[in-house]
Amino acid sequence: MNKAINIGIIDNTNQFSLINLIDGKLNEKVVSTEDLEKQHLHALFYKKEILEVNDINEILNKSQNFYPLTSLEDISSSKEEFIKKSFEEAYTLYENSLESWRLQNNVILLETLFEHADHLKNLWPNDRTAFFEELWFILKRNLGASEIKIVYNDIKKASAKSDRNELIQVTIEGNKHPNPKEGGDFEKSLMDQFAEEFAVPFNVSEFNEEKGQLVLTAVVNDSPMIIMAEVPSFSRVQSAVVSAFMNSLSR
Repeated sequence: MNKAINIGIIDNTNQFSLINLIDGKLNEKVVSTEDLEKQHLHALFYKKEILEVNDINEILNKSQNFYPLTSLEDISSSKEEFIKKSFEEAYTLYENSLESWRLQNNVILLETLFEHADHLKNLWPNDRTAFFEELWFILKRNLGASEIKIVYNDIKKASAKSDRNELIQVTIEGNKHPNPKEGGDFEKSLMDQFAEEFAVPFNVSEFNEEKGQLVLTAVVNDSPMIIMAEVPSFSRVQSAVVSAFMNSLSR
């Protein structure tokens, strides 16, 4: 991947190290723990004893929904030792942490597949935005995506400015929380561009491993969507799990 990977390492209550991996280099800066939740991290490594601090424990519990958490003890390292590692060594630790997190998320989704599907299907007719926001979270965790964007069709109700309903495109994107907004000409052209791929319920349109860019198409209840994600890798297992889940939404 060409984009920077941001790794947090925390072993005390006052500050943590923000490690930036890019262009074969490992760069560090020290950040206050007060800003931990504001950071766009791809993974976090922590010292186990830090969990005894309630405020930090609470932050880490919330953070595990967004990126993998791994204890320094589990990789037999300390913050000082991690910072001295080569780019390749640090990146491998990140990849291993991410893969373990993704695998766990995929197992959980398989175990609760129909429960999640039924919940989303209940949202579909009454709250389309909530449906796609929750789908965004599920896909982000199971793909291990640092960023993810979903483009889908929706109906804009008639108003004082327009006396009839209008078909529009909506995007939901973000790196930590989903942000829905009405699309424009670009999103409409995307839907037109991928129109032929909507003939099947789920399709892996493209995965550029070098750039870490994944494009999926799916159809739920005859409604098409495009899913674009930034991921370091994409396996057949992930594809099978996401395919099964998307198909379950239309069963």
